Amino acid sequence: TTPSAVDTLNWAGALACADTKGRYRAVGVYHSTAQSPPDRVTSLLGGGVGGNIARVITAGLASDPRVPDDPCEGVRCGLGNCVKEENVCDRNWDCQEGEDEINCPVVSSTSLALCEQVGSGPECSCLPGQLKCGNNLCLDLGAWCDGVPDCGDGSDEPAECGACVTRLALLTPTAICDSVPDCQDWSDETSQACGCQPDSFRCDQPFNISSSPSCIP
Repeated sequence: TTPSAVDTLNWAGALACADTKGRYRAVGVYHSTAQSPPDRVTSLLGGGVGGNIARVITAGLASDPRVPDDPCEGVRCGLGNCVKEENVCDRNWDCQEGEDEINCPVVSSTSLALCEQVGSGPECSCLPGQLKCGNNLCLDLGAWCDGVPDCGDGSDEPAECGACVTRLALLTPTAICDSVPDCQDWSDETSQACGCQPDSFRCDQPFNISSSPSCIP
């Protein structure tokens, strides 16, 4: 691009200009009222200006620079903006580069306890009155099959919750085939629920808790 093709009206910044030896130097322009780049510039390094600049720099390096007090009461972002204390570690980036969410304490997404390991094997168990979720968390029996997934993986709301006998087998297995009907349709006391073959017959009578169920073909 030729100089005449560049409009420099109202320019402010720096220009790279070549000197008489072909070396390019940066020239500061505070405000240009011309419509084309200057064809001549005057160096500011002449007349001892360069030495004065060096002395100012040396004096500045002689002592540590004073860091001004930062009025930010939260986190000062790398790009300058201030994030309030209440917005720090809220899992939302308020700094453009996320500095307000660095080194934040880990917040557990659940209050459920992990099951306790049994011996040295891979098995673990929960406290009485709890069942183990599919992800090894422990959930109270009352929170199972209530239509609200509490485990985090949905294992406390399985398909078995849809029928009385399967729900009872999941939550209270000892209530199946105990001669006491817990389901309105007595499905927990049928021969099939007691482990009899489909074509067999359960001999014991309901409410007869003194005899164990027996099946005959």
